[in-house]
Amino acid sequence: MATNPATKPNLSNNNFIIVAILITLVTVGITVLVGRGLVNVIILDSKVIAKKNIANKQLDSNLIAAPKLVDAYNQLGDTKRTLADALPNTSDFSGLMAQLENMTAVTGVSLKSIAPDTTANLGNTVPVAPGSDNPAAQEYKVAMTIEGTYDSLLKFLSAVESSVRPMKATSLQIAGSGSDVTFGVSLTAYHQDIATIPYKLEVVK
Repeated sequence: MATNPATKPNLSNNNFIIVAILITLVTVGITVLVGRGLVNVIILDSKVIAKKNIANKQLDSNLIAAPKLVDAYNQLGDTKRTLADALPNTSDFSGLMAQLENMTAVTGVSLKSIAPDTTANLGNTVPVAPGSDNPAAQEYKVAMTIEGTYDSLLKFLSAVESSVRPMKATSLQIAGSGSDVTFGVSLTAYHQDIATIPYKLEVVK
């Protein structure tokens, strides 16, 4: 069967149109992909700029506040030492022992022995994330033996509860009577790790 010569131009035209459509579709697809990529880049850049602006404002605010904070701290005078003693950044057993010795002398009890309760202290450390800006208070337990009267014991316990450094009596053992009474006292004192400045790298997504 012979092919009609008039159909050849039509087939050529159809092929050309199909190729043109395919090229157009590919071009549109590439344009959409490139456009989407550019939009994502623009959005990410805008987020980065916004985060940088926030960080710069915070830094400027901190630079203004820092000298004021230093001046306010220096104006505390002798109170600075009291604040440092109130919540030390280590267990500071020697300082705690000196403080308790002073309490016993003032309240009229006699200090016979004092030592850290190593068994109890092993399980009283709260895990702190490295670089934490809000560390938790840590417990430090001390066992001590004192002698005196019941009245002097009450004065001592009152001094403990109202001390500058947070402390509390957790248990009490009593032996003897009258003016010759021996008291075994378990105390819990507290300290807090040094907080770090909460500056860190942040990945903008």
